[in-house]
Amino acid sequence: RAKPREFTDQKVVMAMQTGGGIRAAIPAGNVTVGQVITVLPFGNTLALIDVTGAELKAALELSVENVPKEKGGFLHVSGARVVFDSSKPSGERVVSIELLNEDGTYTAIEDSKMYTVATNAFTAKGGDGFHMFAKAYTEGRVTDLGLSDWENFAEHLETLKAIPTATEGRLVDLAGTGTKIIVSVMSFSYQVSPPQRLKSQVKSRDARLVRPWFKIAMPFCFGAAFKAYALRGIFAF
Repeated sequence: RAKPREFTDQKVVMAMQTGGGIRAAIPAGNVTVGQVITVLPFGNTLALIDVTGAELKAALELSVENVPKEKGGFLHVSGARVVFDSSKPSGERVVSIELLNEDGTYTAIEDSKMYTVATNAFTAKGGDGFHMFAKAYTEGRVTDLGLSDWENFAEHLETLKAIPTATEGRLVDLAGTGTKIIVSVMSFSYQVSPPQRLKSQVKSRDARLVRPWFKIAMPFCFGAAFKAYALRGIFAF
């Protein structure tokens, strides 16, 4: 959420990244530019969407419809806490969606209220079946900032000495034991020749990216607003 503030006065309350857009894991050690590009190889750009609370809920229902099965359109979130119950029928799983306030408290979204959220341009235009976002795009409610996702992520990593890997519980499934789905740090294996290390030589504590289904977790590319955890990285919230 922090990155968009450099280019817009809109208050970005939440960031989202589909799991299918995270293509690799970054091993422990210094993170290279090549690795970052391998994690985010599609050349996506940062986009903002103005959506109602009801549309946001519909998108998250679509996101968790197949849990615990794999789905590329599963949304990792930053700046919010989403509670759902995978034991319920698809379309009826989301229990609550709360936005993280600057003081650390949470506020439930309202169906009729308009919110600005950040994601990649592919998702913002309706990719992976997010028809509610496609509708917003056709109605002129999507703004593509033209900022490269991997460059935003690399820029964010350079502000860190080490990548935090604590479980935050942004996505919580009430089914069974109420397992927390982790959005953690990214990892990749691609190398440039010679490998270019990020200026800060950030070190990853995980040898893999903990993603719910594909076993790859992504620090939401929207850094600042998400406590500099991976999910915030790419879109620097």
